[in-house]
Amino acid sequence: MNYYKKTAQSGFTLIELMTVVAIVGILAALALPMYTNYTGKAQVAEGMSLLKGLKTPLVESVSTGSIEQCVNTAAWFTGEVTEGKYVEGIGVSSDTTNKRCLLTATFKSAGVNDNIQNKKITVRYSMNTGIWECGTDLHADLVPAVCNNPLLTLE
Repeated sequence: MNYYKKTAQSGFTLIELMTVVAIVGILAALALPMYTNYTGKAQVAEGMSLLKGLKTPLVESVSTGSIEQCVNTAAWFTGEVTEGKYVEGIGVSSDTTNKRCLLTATFKSAGVNDNIQNKKITVRYSMNTGIWECGTDLHADLVPAVCNNPLLTLE
C-alpha cells in the first residue's frame, strides 16, 4: 500500500516570474518616453489653440483700424483668453513700419512637461500680405506641423 499520496505542484517557478518581470520592465521602458512625448504634444496644443483664438480678433481690429491696434492694451486683446494651464501668457508686439504684428505664447516654467518649460511659439501677421507665419523653439518631436520655422521676430 502506498501511504504517501503524491500531489501535483501548482504555482509559478522563479524563472517564469523573472521572465514576466523582465517583459513588464521592457514595456515600461518603451512606454514612458512615448507617454512623455504625448503629454508634451497635448500641452503644446493649448498654446496653439490660444494663439489661434487671437487671429480673428486681431485681423478684424487691424483691418478696421491700423497696425497700432496690435498692442496688449487694445480692446480686441484684453477681452480674449491669453493664458492657460500650461501657457504663462501671450505677448503682443508690432512693427508699424512693415505693418506686422507678433503674438508670442510662453509656456510656464513649472507644472508642465520638461520639454516645453519656458519655450515659446510665435505667430506673425503681415497686414500688407495677409499672411500668417508660425515659429517655435520647441524640440523637433513636439513642433506642430503648421509651425515648422524657428522663433519669429518682427524683422
